[in-house]
Amino acid sequence: AIAFYEALFSWNMKERDKDCYDVYNSQAAPIAQIYEVSNQWKGKYEYWVCVFGVKDVQKTLKMIEANGGQFIFDEGNRILCSDGTEAFFYIQNI
Repeated sequence: AIAFYEALFSWNMKERDKDCYDVYNSQAAPIAQIYEVSNQWKGKYEYWVCVFGVKDVQKTLKMIEANGGQFIFDEGNRILCSDGTEAFFYIQNI
């Protein structure tokens, strides 16, 4: 998947740690993270989870909940949320 997105969007991906990559656009600005979920947690299915960088996690969480989304759990450095349609995403401070 890394080679695909690097070629498609001219992104550059750098490994942050064992299961996490930082994604940079063609101007070398950080735009995303890719986190690989172990088979222990995901089971037999492959999937992606978006991580959105926000200026204020608590304010953003209130906005998510006010618009029908929900808090799922807090990992400490980021919060997993749902948009109300069973699509999940993380928010974390930038």
